[in-house]
Amino acid sequence: MTWRVGLFVSIGLVLLAGMALLFSKGISFWQPTYGLILKTSNVSGIKPRAGVLLAGIPVGMVVSADLAPDGKSVYVHVRIHRRYVIRKDAVFTIEQAGFLGDQYIAVIPQSHEAPPLQEGAVVTCQEPFNLQEAARSAVELIQGADRAVNTLDTAVRRIDRALLSESTLTNIAASLTNLPVLIDRATSVAVSLDHLVASNQVHVSSTLSNLALFSQRLSLLALEFQEMLETNRGDVQHTLEHFASAGNRIDALLAQLQEGRGLAGSLLQDPSIQSQFSLLVSNLTEVSANLKNHGLLYKPRAPRAARPSTPIYSGRKP
Repeated sequence: MTWRVGLFVSIGLVLLAGMALLFSKGISFWQPTYGLILKTSNVSGIKPRAGVLLAGIPVGMVVSADLAPDGKSVYVHVRIHRRYVIRKDAVFTIEQAGFLGDQYIAVIPQSHEAPPLQEGAVVTCQEPFNLQEAARSAVELIQGADRAVNTLDTAVRRIDRALLSESTLTNIAASLTNLPVLIDRATSVAVSLDHLVASNQVHVSSTLSNLALFSQRLSLLALEFQEMLETNRGDVQHTLEHFASAGNRIDALLAQLQEGRGLAGSLLQDPSIQSQFSLLVSNLTEVSANLKNHGLLYKPRAPRAARPSTPIYSGRKP
């Protein structure tokens, strides 16, 4: 009798465990499955027996999670019901049910053209949303915004001190007061300018016409000069060649004169001729000075002979 009670209790516990597996979010032993390996950088604390949902429908569960051989990523082993086909282009991501709910793996299908995943396939899984990282980023953003507000406040204070001071406001008020006078003067100047243009419209038109005529004549003169150059190009080139030849000859003659070669060079290098030339220049200078001071008919007077001096006798005559 006792063994019958024990057998009955054992059978009841087995049935209870099977029903628990059947109605839980896991898989049962009687349904065929295939395994997949999800590679991600952070599982954010996902636990075994977490659900795998395809378009919101439970299709499997998480078996285990361990570090990859490189030590930088995590391998998540999942089991999928055989009757659910997941394609290779499907997107795997770790999500959370609600704000504080359990985590699960969501499978987002993309198309029906990619081949299905097979047993032991390794796929990439997107890491879950990290609330702490988001909060840290939000804090850094708030701090940056606070610094920007402080900088803006400092700039506004500087502008207030520089542009909105008492003297600046006084000058702005004076400028606004003088603005109507300035507008009236500008209006009068514009009216005067308009009257000046209207009264001299004929002269301006004549001047512009003369300027246009002068421009046309200048263009014709340039064309004629160009035609003359084209016509007499050979003569002009021949004349330039003669000028170049004459320049070369003058350079050679000057070189001979400096070296004392030839008649002119020997005359220029002779000391006696140089002294006579210097004397001639001095005489010409003296003659030019006399003509300037006394005129053309000036004749120098001959010096008078000195008279013999008579002795002075202080006594009586003989």
